[in-house]
Amino acid sequence: MAGARSSRQRSRGSVAQHHSCSAACTLPNAKMSPLPLLLRLKHASLDLLLACVMTLTPFILGADAPCDSAKAGGPQREALIQIRARSERHPGTCAYVYTVLLAATEAQSQPDADISARANEFVRKGYIHGVPYEDARSLGPAAVPHLVSLLSDPEERANWGSICSTLGYIGDPTAFQTLKDFVWKRFKGEINSRSFGDIEIAQESIGFIAATSTPAMDYLAKGVNPAFWDSLPWRWGRFAGRALSVRMSEVTIVSLPYSNRVEAQKLLLRLRDHPHDPHQTRAVGSALGSYEGIRAQGVSGYIRSIKRRLGE
Repeated sequence: MAGARSSRQRSRGSVAQHHSCSAACTLPNAKMSPLPLLLRLKHASLDLLLACVMTLTPFILGADAPCDSAKAGGPQREALIQIRARSERHPGTCAYVYTVLLAATEAQSQPDADISARANEFVRKGYIHGVPYEDARSLGPAAVPHLVSLLSDPEERANWGSICSTLGYIGDPTAFQTLKDFVWKRFKGEINSRSFGDIEIAQESIGFIAATSTPAMDYLAKGVNPAFWDSLPWRWGRFAGRALSVRMSEVTIVSLPYSNRVEAQKLLLRLRDHPHDPHQTRAVGSALGSYEGIRAQGVSGYIRSIKRRLGE
């Protein structure tokens, strides 16, 4: 028995070294209150939390395989049922995990009462140097539904650019379709320079969402080709025909590094060697530089370094 316990302890030790999801997923003590962990996970993706829990639970319990619902990709509620059943047989750590996951599920289904007011105040500040990345991120996914509603409100017209940036910075995949529709469906015919600026912001913001959204990444991959933009339902006087399509492809190119995905780098390297249009060369070079900076510093660190360089 002692040998078995020692073997299990070594197994758990290797899990701590090789299967750590993040600082927020540190294995808890069974007697701890879930409150500190919940505070750190308040704005975390429930899918991420679920993945951490379902990955770690079998190791916590000494099992050899993942829980069935994790292997099958079952819904969140099924995962709760699985963990609840295990907690009856393994009081302590697994019951704690169940408590944390259940509380996080309920917390995310009931957003902060003041989230709408916070989002309103944030996007209406009229930022001179752009929306602050970390402050936007701090709003969390709970703010996305309200921000989406603001983006469809004509009364918020002056704030559409800030709303698009904030949705991108939050990075919730559910905002992808909203930003895509803003680019393709919001405007028709001749538009003014302000509308064009908002469209550019929306398109660039999709780059941040592509970090966790394959559909967003696929959309950007298509958008680097100027021909993809030939069917736009709007136009702006300064750019006409091919010039507009090339411009939108360039906007797409500079958004790619913010996905921080290897696929983005590969695509940029292909464009460097074989651009769709000679005018893309400068955008590709800039994007590759941004990608290297983001890989080294992370998105947040890279944006801070840019602001320091500009004296902001």
